[in-house]
Amino acid sequence: MERVIGGYKETPSANPFGQCIPQDDIKNDLVKDPTLKDKLISFLKYTIFNQQAHAAGTTYYVSTTGNDLNSCSQATNPSTAKRTIQQGVNCAFAGDTVMVRGGTYVETVWIYNSGASGNPITVKAYPGETVTWRTASTDQTTSYGSGAINAVDQSYLRIEDFTFRGGRGRTVIFMWASNYRSVAPYVVGIEIINNT
Repeated sequence: MERVIGGYKETPSANPFGQCIPQDDIKNDLVKDPTLKDKLISFLKYTIFNQQAHAAGTTYYVSTTGNDLNSCSQATNPSTAKRTIQQGVNCAFAGDTVMVRGGTYVETVWIYNSGASGNPITVKAYPGETVTWRTASTDQTTSYGSGAINAVDQSYLRIEDFTFRGGRGRTVIFMWASNYRSVAPYVVGIEIINNT
């Protein structure tokens, strides 16, 4: 069986996970979330074209008065923060922290990078400030992708000091290992700390 994604043909033998996703499943996912294609393209562009030299232990700031057009380098300064948690998270790698300033954020965030043992990616509310975060999803029928935070096959993540309130999606935090056969990749090192 062969399928075409983004102009590239994929065969079962070329798939590193040893399985193909039926085309109907892909179509169903796109119907449920018509922005999924744009999210995937944006992620790939970021990953392939915009990775910069990176020092572990960097803090990136997000603020309701920020601007997502600010670069990751600029977002290390609180006065030139990113506007959305998603854009702050896109900057983070193992050992980094995404510090979210006070306010209400209505967004469904996908975490695409893993931390490492002893160096998680930390997403946390700014100390002393209240951050309310709720999913933008209103999907009550599926867990996948409906949480305020979604991560598939990502490990060593720390989510800290948020208030999750008012979301209408089915889940709040959705962490999932795509390989249901109990072989690598495993999802490990997930810390959910002091959230309400």
